[in-house]
Amino acid sequence: AGFIAALSTYAVQSITYQHPIKGAMCAATLRSSAWNRSGEAQKILLDKKKGRERILVIQCQGHIFFGNSTILKESVLELLVERRRSGDDPIVVILDFTHVLAIDS
Repeated sequence: AGFIAALSTYAVQSITYQHPIKGAMCAATLRSSAWNRSGEAQKILLDKKKGRERILVIQCQGHIFFGNSTILKESVLELLVERRRSGDDPIVVILDFTHVLAIDS
């Protein structure tokens, strides 16, 4: 019974289409309390020209596989073009795979 339940759950998760990108935001909205940073590191992160405002975090989700990896790549490029047009060009891009269930090659 457990095997059938696990197989059913996997099938439903695999069939349900999710866009590979859950969201994107600058790192100023995502602050970690897990790290104690030096004063110098804090100063850099708060700098408008090279700090958190210039870090783009892209949250990925679902199953990443060959079929949607192109969508993922094109969506990331679109986000970068949009940011560049708005004058909000990031200097660092972080792909967050926290919500990714599986990656297939």
